Amino acid sequence: SNYSWFVGDIFGAPLAIEGIVAFFLEATFISIMFFGWNRVSK
Repeated sequence: SNYSWFVGDIFGAPLAIEGIVAFFLEATFISIMFFGWNRVSK
């Protein structure tokens, strides 16, 4: 419908940006837990 086409243009870019930012934040914290566990946990 026209409504979903119009709303998709508005919410598509922020949802994509949020997904990319969430992926990189999660990857950062998982890598800190994996590679720096002995340094961070003390």
